[in-house]
Amino acid sequence: MGILLYRIDDRLIHGQVVVGWGQPLNARFLVLVDDLVASSDWEKELYRMAVPPEMEIHFADVGSAISNHPRYEADPRPGLLITGDIASMHRLVKGVKAALHLSDPCRRRGAQGARISGCRSDGAGCPVSPRGSTVRSARRSGQVTLLEALPIALLGALLGLDVVSFPQAMVSRPIVAATLAGALIGNPVPGLLIGVVLEMIALDTLPFGASRYPEWGSAAVVGGALFAAQPPAMPGALPASVLAALLTASISGWSMVVLRRIIASRLERTRDRIEEGSRDALISFHLSGMSMDLLRGALVTTTAMLIFRPLVRAIVAVWGSESAPSRAVVVVVAAIVAGGALWKVFHSVRHILWFFLAGLVAWTLILVMR
Repeated sequence: MGILLYRIDDRLIHGQVVVGWGQPLNARFLVLVDDLVASSDWEKELYRMAVPPEMEIHFADVGSAISNHPRYEADPRPGLLITGDIASMHRLVKGVKAALHLSDPCRRRGAQGARISGCRSDGAGCPVSPRGSTVRSARRSGQVTLLEALPIALLGALLGLDVVSFPQAMVSRPIVAATLAGALIGNPVPGLLIGVVLEMIALDTLPFGASRYPEWGSAAVVGGALFAAQPPAMPGALPASVLAALLTASISGWSMVVLRRIIASRLERTRDRIEEGSRDALISFHLSGMSMDLLRGALVTTTAMLIFRPLVRAIVAVWGSESAPSRAVVVVVAAIVAGGALWKVFHSVRHILWFFLAGLVAWTLILVMR
């Protein structure tokens, strides 16, 4: 196997490296080539924390990386090599006298091709597009373990609780929830992007009164995590992740109705004690309701991740159109939904249009004055 991916990344090790490339390639070792990091024990420990336990990490300056390069290439495990800048990669390439040219970064190495930023060669030494190589990776991968889903499940549980139970601090809004999920994956920008799309759609389903509505907290966590885990600019990633989030929101909204019925049935059993003024009965009933809501959010998020992660990767693997048009269609549809929601609000609540315009002008002035 040896080194399958040579990557230039000024952020060095982050979620996109470990999740976006490490998991599809099944990488078992990573070589971080950086002169400053190699001389700092504190930075080594910091970057070591970002690597999963099954992935071994080697720190090297350019000189030692050149001398140890044959050992990396001879390693039977698949691996990645990362430099923080073009100059370091150029020195490495020049030092090992390997056919790794930044203008044509594919080279032949038996039946396995080395990759630079997603490019590799096939068995005949011919270039294969980054999309093609990533598609094959997506087909090989797609399964998520319960251990990997636990942090996302915990976030989904907490934000699902925020929707109606506690503390109702608006952190369950899609734009916030999806961004937090992306940050947890190590890639917050895609989380913010899908969060904006879901927020526009969610404007049409505001929780007024006793209406039934989708539960966006857990759903946005699922959508943000799925989209942030995909390789950048992958066609189909945004539409598939949005679809997964919408389905999760609908199912999670139904689960809230079921939970309310369960709580109502429990209330019948404790009504007499509460009406007698039992403080303990009231506190126990209140805390048990919040605990069940927390568990509901965790179960919804975990189940959705286990089901939709392989499905999203499969959709990405067979998606036919380019990335930009597919994203544009999703954004336009979301904008139309948001426009319709605003139209209904503006025509149903007196003077709200003037409040909206006043707020828009105020924020514009703040941005200009900054």
